[in-house]
Amino acid sequence: MDYSTVLPFTAVTESERTLQQKVAGGAFYRVDRQVSYHQVLFENNQNGATDVDPTQEVTLGVDASQADTFSEQTSITGGYERGFGIKDTNKLNIGFAEQLGYATTTDVGMLMTETTTRDLPVGAGCVGALWTSYHRICPVRYDGTHLVADDGLGFDANSSITNTTYPAPAVRP
Repeated sequence: MDYSTVLPFTAVTESERTLQQKVAGGAFYRVDRQVSYHQVLFENNQNGATDVDPTQEVTLGVDASQADTFSEQTSITGGYERGFGIKDTNKLNIGFAEQLGYATTTDVGMLMTETTTRDLPVGAGCVGALWTSYHRICPVRYDGTHLVADDGLGFDANSSITNTTYPAPAVRP
């Protein structure tokens, strides 16, 4: 874990527990971020006579979602009044109402997704490897248990490390 922050329970969606359980047990959640690196490409070109440049597409981030909603509601009301007295009255009431609505909702906390191509140029007689950073966001309850069974939301980030090993220089007598 390289970073941690505390959020009120209202900022975290958890359907497994009731409002009373959340308040009684602790009104805050901790959100941890873990960073690690994993190998994306490895190329052994020690016996190769020409340079190679392998590539691989990597999806970064998490899908964002957005929803648009349009609604229309129409109502017509009617009524009739009749009065008796010194002067008889008749009254007809008609009402018409139309309500239009439009809403756009975007999921909060979602990260954008993009696809990028990683390349690893490796010269003849060389060995190369490429690693990318992998982030995991883990919401943790007050009692230390994780909200997500697989230990959080993981995604690749747009950063990488490369390492190329060159052949040892020839020893001259």
